[in-house]
Amino acid sequence: MKDADKDTILRVIRGAMKGETYIEPRIAGKAFAPAKPAEPTIDLSPREHAILTQVAQGEHSKEIAADLHVSERTVKSHLTSIYNKLGVFSRAEAVAKALQLGLIEL
Repeated sequence: MKDADKDTILRVIRGAMKGETYIEPRIAGKAFAPAKPAEPTIDLSPREHAILTQVAQGEHSKEIAADLHVSERTVKSHLTSIYNKLGVFSRAEAVAKALQLGLIEL
């Protein structure tokens, strides 16, 4: 490291001449740190998945409600649940995140 003191530099050079390898502790800490936890699994219900897929296909809540034989309010309730599970605030964000996570395909 650039900020290594004289003693460290000499110790590393002597070690290198003996075939030893030196890794700066700050670098070793980062290199061998535990992997970041995987993205949490998003568990959409079959109905939420169906609604999100239809949203991704450009359908409006009224059209989705008619197709699924539910009220438009029910569709909007499912959308709110989907937004909460995905941590988003809009239909576009929900579709983008779902595509990114592989939850839906177009």
